[in-house]
Amino acid sequence: MFSFEDTYTPQVEYDTGRRIVRYVLEGRRSKLVLEFKSNGAKVLGEVSYDGPRGWIVGKYLGKMLESLVEDAVRIADRIAKLRADKGDYSDLLASISWVSKLLMKSVLLRSELTMIRKGGLLGYVERLVEEKILQEYPVVYVSGYGDSGTFRILFVGGEVRGVYANIGGKEYVGDERVLNEFEGVTRVKVYGLLVKPEEVLQR
Repeated sequence: MFSFEDTYTPQVEYDTGRRIVRYVLEGRRSKLVLEFKSNGAKVLGEVSYDGPRGWIVGKYLGKMLESLVEDAVRIADRIAKLRADKGDYSDLLASISWVSKLLMKSVLLRSELTMIRKGGLLGYVERLVEEKILQEYPVVYVSGYGDSGTFRILFVGGEVRGVYANIGGKEYVGDERVLNEFEGVTRVKVYGLLVKPEEVLQR
């Protein structure tokens, strides 16, 4: 009696400056919007509905949002555990405060302005961070910015153990494939950690 069917097209909108992620489910007869805002200490969620039976659906929006947040927390905890188990520090690279701490305990080894061809960034970085550097510094941090956006790469023990990128205002954490999207004039800097890895590789 109070049910109806609809077909939804999902959309995801980002506003990194205001720290907002908005999920929009646009249907033929209705629209559902989920919005999450971060104030640095916690994430606030809002949900709105526009469509048939709004007075009924509205009663369940709070429970719907609560359930989604609980699922998101469980998934985030699971991902964090998996990354920790395999030594993935991408989540740390997404934190400006952690990167600042890392830089304070590191030395600038190289700084180059170069032209990157699409798909060639990681290969360029691996050539730039030569074996001699990896042997001398157990933790090497590489950052870059240019026409495509910004990126951060962390080498630990000679292997890539963290990737962060921001392209067009959209953030990517832990996805090495996104580095293939970088192209154009890019400033790349290489830093070597001067202290023991355990002093900074902590969550």
